[in-house]
Amino acid sequence: RGFLSASWERRVMSLSAFLDQHGAGDGGDGDGDGGRLPLDILSHHIYPLGAGDGRQMVARSLDPKKLDSAVGKLKAAARVINASSSGLVAPAVSESGGAYNSGQRGVTDGFVSSFWFNDLLGALARHGHAFGCRQAILGGHYALLDLRRRQPAPDFYSLLLWRRLMSPKSLRVVKLKRVLRAASGLAAAPLLNISSAEPDGAEEEESGGNHRAGITAPLLRAYAHCARSSPGHAAHAASGDDSPTLNAWGGVAVLLLNLAPSITHGVGLAGLARTDAPPPRLDFLLTPTRAGLRAPRVALNGVELRAAADGTLPPLPPRRSSGSTVELPPLSLGFFVFPD
Repeated sequence: RGFLSASWERRVMSLSAFLDQHGAGDGGDGDGDGGRLPLDILSHHIYPLGAGDGRQMVARSLDPKKLDSAVGKLKAAARVINASSSGLVAPAVSESGGAYNSGQRGVTDGFVSSFWFNDLLGALARHGHAFGCRQAILGGHYALLDLRRRQPAPDFYSLLLWRRLMSPKSLRVVKLKRVLRAASGLAAAPLLNISSAEPDGAEEEESGGNHRAGITAPLLRAYAHCARSSPGHAAHAASGDDSPTLNAWGGVAVLLLNLAPSITHGVGLAGLARTDAPPPRLDFLLTPTRAGLRAPRVALNGVELRAAADGTLPPLPPRRSSGSTVELPPLSLGFFVFPD
């Protein structure tokens, strides 16, 4: 199953090893009917960090230029496939594990892998990919499940939170040039505007893509989706409980990544509050443990996540908060859900 698709139906899919501006690679031949591709989906592979035996892999994982390069490839693939098929064929990623040749221990199986992986999740949805597949569930140094430790990798929990919180509907996030006054000890806080429409002339300022000079916080990346519906939310509302629930009335979920090693960002999120009152918020903040970035460990809201001896996964409770300004510590990422 892909990590973006909400459901799966039978489709005709082809793998294209080469995608360029001249056509949709080796899967791009038409069927004789005006050049129309006899396919529903054309997939490709992407490994943002390069070869698994490469050097300075941690630095690559935190380099916004590396992440931007991967985003650019996704955008180009979508453009080529859409142009070659008149929009009738959807792009998809059928394999990605960070670094090819089985990844690298202490990188693609560590907490630091969370940055390229979550950025890729957001970019896939933003650039029209039908789904993405992680390499791999088992095997290599990029596996989501570590059989030796009998524990999920940090990326497993990221993927689980994505599936629980983010719907397939991607929203536009734009970094505005306006800067909010920073709180004590915080970096100057960028204002992120979230909307379903595409603002005029905002393409170059879009978060998660190439950053224009003068835009604040180049090491801050952001994606937003309609929040995924939560089973039973209607019954919850009917019970009279006024605590925030996931997407009770059409909420928004925001993914923020802070690549900065020493800066805490106070991020202002515009376009979310319906009233003057601070909006309720559910925080799922992911940080490294004391073992560091390379360790295959992750903490949710300060508590390390560990499966039980029988394989039972730990609960993933949010921290309940409010307000449209989020504090993001150095080298952390988080899902922030505005239920209403």
